[in-house]
Amino acid sequence: MNLIYQYWSGKVPFYARESSKAMKAYADMVGAEYRFDDNPKPLPVPNAEYLNCFRAVLDESFHKYDKVLFLDMDIFPRERITESIFDVPVNGIGICEEPQQPDLRESASGPINSKADNRWAEILKNKFGITHPRDEKGRCRVFNSGVVMYTQEGMIQAKKNFIDFKQYAHAMAGLNRFYALDQNYLNANLFSNKIDWTVMPTDWNTQIHYIGDPNLKPRPIYDVRNENTKFVHIQLRGRDSLTIEKIYDITNKPIAEWRHR
Repeated sequence: MNLIYQYWSGKVPFYARESSKAMKAYADMVGAEYRFDDNPKPLPVPNAEYLNCFRAVLDESFHKYDKVLFLDMDIFPRERITESIFDVPVNGIGICEEPQQPDLRESASGPINSKADNRWAEILKNKFGITHPRDEKGRCRVFNSGVVMYTQEGMIQAKKNFIDFKQYAHAMAGLNRFYALDQNYLNANLFSNKIDWTVMPTDWNTQIHYIGDPNLKPRPIYDVRNENTKFVHIQLRGRDSLTIEKIYDITNKPIAEWRHR
């Protein structure tokens, strides 16, 4: 038996409830169980509100499942999806790459940029002996933690070998908080050579978000959805204003056909 797991800490916004409904329906379609934790008990670690995503690792009651799929609450399945993500071959932990991030971070003016990525990778090497994989241009590769598949063996392996949360957070104290949170923490563990992991097709985690000058109207949108896209990761700012119609359009329609654009 497989499980789809989501959670939310704080007041659950409309879009998150809609993601939960959609993923419960998807779980039913593919014959999986579904679990949503509304304000789960925080873990006794730094940045605990972001680390409930690792309950499949830390809570051994999850380990009875063949596979556990963790999803962020801004993930939505496309309307005509028929494929089961549980059929994707995964060894240990499955995750999707963000191939656009190295390009975007080279020109980023905020605290999440290529220079900070390199500093993070340097800390991983010096503090934990972990070598971060680079792309063909020597830039840090980025893997998104919004869609993560755990096999039973992967959960057990991770529970045994994950870096101590407090130790990791302390090591990253000199960087922007982003680098101490769940995504980079998971990335660090995957690169430790103590965890088996698999790069899944980006069809299962296709991000859509704004790029470029925020003053442009309409603002340019990064959008690589295509006929193979299965899950859409809505990272557009202003998600609290999303309606059912907006969610449907962003997930399923070309930008030119969005009713709210």
